[in-house]
Amino acid sequence: MSGPLKRTKIKAVLTGDVVKSTRLTTEELNDTRERLLTAIQEISGWADGLVIGKPEFFRGDSWQVLIGDPRYFLRISIFIRAYLRRANREWDTRIAIGLGAVDHVEHDRISLSSGSAFVSSGKQLDAMSSSLGFAVSHTFEDAKSLGWIEPLVALCSASVSHWSERQANILCRMLPLLSPTQTDLAAELQISKQAVSKSLHTADFDPIMCAIDWVERFDWQNRKLKPVVRPI
Repeated sequence: MSGPLKRTKIKAVLTGDVVKSTRLTTEELNDTRERLLTAIQEISGWADGLVIGKPEFFRGDSWQVLIGDPRYFLRISIFIRAYLRRANREWDTRIAIGLGAVDHVEHDRISLSSGSAFVSSGKQLDAMSSSLGFAVSHTFEDAKSLGWIEPLVALCSASVSHWSERQANILCRMLPLLSPTQTDLAAELQISKQAVSKSLHTADFDPIMCAIDWVERFDWQNRKLKPVVRPI
């Protein structure tokens, strides 16, 4: 199934590759691919239309997925990397985020879709430093007003790169749009609330959530930050 989209509708394309895939056994590479697919399947359950079409693997260790709402690109990217690291901290993926228009979607083979978001994402992955976990690319004319994106995403990436399996497991449970309280998570994992709080603190959870909140308050269609309305 395929169909056109409005050119003015901004979306996010995530293109990634498995880090150091040549060092993995065939079984390990298959496991990482399965975990990536499972992570994206979980993300699709966060909200209707959040993941469009089927995620696709190509060139053995590369993958691509289309996100319907660009506000969530950072939360989703962090979740995907955490989902891999919760099984093995040596398992990781680089993620190039392309923000822009999507002209046409091939739901069964997402890599055959077209639009500036796809072009930006693919080119960004090819140009990415091996030391970066995340990178963002876009073709917006008002690029100067968006200079905060790259450093913000790079700092989040640096934190994720240091997570242990334990930290990644806890963060995977706290990152979804509907997340448990720390008390409920402690009961679920059968550990103390203090242990949950300590893992979140050492994983830089609060700063990361500040970055996520900033990105998700941004109006990507008009490139304006939405005001925060706080109770008096």
